[in-house]
Amino acid sequence: MQTRLVILLFLVTSTIGGQHERLLLKHLFIEQQHDPLERPTKNDSESVSVHLAFSFINLIDFDIKNNVLITKFWMTQTWQDYSMTWKPQLYGNIDAIRIPTTKIWLPDIVLYNSVDENYDNYMKTNAVVAHTGQILYVSPRIFKSTCSFNTSSFQIAYLSVVLTIKIRRVLDDFPININGTENEDK
Repeated sequence: MQTRLVILLFLVTSTIGGQHERLLLKHLFIEQQHDPLERPTKNDSESVSVHLAFSFINLIDFDIKNNVLITKFWMTQTWQDYSMTWKPQLYGNIDAIRIPTTKIWLPDIVLYNSVDENYDNYMKTNAVVAHTGQILYVSPRIFKSTCSFNTSSFQIAYLSVVLTIKIRRVLDDFPININGTENEDK
């Protein structure tokens, strides 16, 4: 019985991550003291530049009576975090690592013209952190937004809707720049 228990414990501990990955996580979160509550800037007066891109997945619902459109998108965000850098040669040549987004700073981006009571309507996914500090976060988002249109001139073949994306900020003292890319697959 004891032999089986030891083997089981060995299998559980050995599948969590390798030696280099554990050392890297220790480096990032203990030695570099990464704090997910802090904006990733060396100086408080610096702004964080966040690049956004959206890829349309599908139309979930179109409520003509209430002027509500429910759509699903992939939202891609990238930014630089100076505290999440390392030299790959010191960590078994690991040049990127997947980290739960609860462990890193995330831009607080919301749909401004949302009619959804739940602003945080996205699935929690991991972010990819490169050794250069470049963060890539891709998450599926469901947007429930206002969509005003004139039903008398309504054509089912074409409808243009504006989704207004903004950063939810408490104080203006923390600048965040957003730049985006429009998906060419219209």
